[in-house]
Amino acid sequence: LAPANQQTSLAQVVSPHIRSMEQMLHSDFLQRDPESCGERLAASVAAIAYLSKGFKDPPVEVQLVLAETIRITLSVLETLPENDDVRSKTFVLLQRMILCLHTKILPTMPRFLRLLIEHCTTEDIQDLAQLLNQLSIKFGADAIPVIDPALLPFLRKCHELVPSVGEVVASASSHVPPHLLTEQLSVKKLTFTVLQHVVTYRLSPVLLSPTNANSLELVLGTMSEAAIHVQDPVVKKACTTFFRELVDQWVDDGSSNEAICSVRAGFLRFVLQVYIPGMLQCMLSPAFDHEDAIHARNLSEFANTLLLLKSRIP
Repeated sequence: LAPANQQTSLAQVVSPHIRSMEQMLHSDFLQRDPESCGERLAASVAAIAYLSKGFKDPPVEVQLVLAETIRITLSVLETLPENDDVRSKTFVLLQRMILCLHTKILPTMPRFLRLLIEHCTTEDIQDLAQLLNQLSIKFGADAIPVIDPALLPFLRKCHELVPSVGEVVASASSHVPPHLLTEQLSVKKLTFTVLQHVVTYRLSPVLLSPTNANSLELVLGTMSEAAIHVQDPVVKKACTTFFRELVDQWVDDGSSNEAICSVRAGFLRFVLQVYIPGMLQCMLSPAFDHEDAIHARNLSEFANTLLLLKSRIP
């Protein structure tokens, strides 16, 4: 079909959903039974998301119709942010619209993320992390204005959702129940992977922004502790990759900004005084097996970090 015909066909299918959603948002029924309304509104959001699967790289004409669905979905989320179904289907729609609308989705993403982060639970925190990672992968540095205001609230939300007994990194003498350790790690793992994606896809300037710079030391400490002490292979890979990428991007990068240079000098001190000694201790421990594929991969990441430092530091 020609783009204009695609636009007409899609509008004929999508418009009834949009009208139905607008009517429900302004109806008295919403006040009387928000739960039922939430289910119906979420079903309409899901239907639109599934309709969009027919388009891999839609023309501008089709994008205009899909962009209109973003407006009404945001209204639904703003009206019922605590409804689990609404949030769940909003995640599905946004993941589709990132693929269909490309950078056109970015201006509205901060409003979506603010609500999704504020109201998410342990049931959908993984969907939220996947959405942030998708933005990093798809848009790279173009997503900095979106990720910058969302990163710290996301990390705080993960901290809130971690079960309160004990820590992920537990000593041999601790008595934290195993199921709690598993739950803690599953949530904290999301923070590690999101931070790894941020630096891997060249969004590391968000760590130095006025919004997040004051928390940089805490972020570095968290990632270093996990790299050194947590045995989960996904966590190890995320954290060692995080430091290798930051060393590559920040050490002797030629920046002339005095404030940024000062922060990066502090980062280098942290790497030399905390991260490297800790990783060496980890690899000297009896539990480290250099013949194990996972351990060998972590050793390779760490070795690459050392090589980068050797080449960058006079």
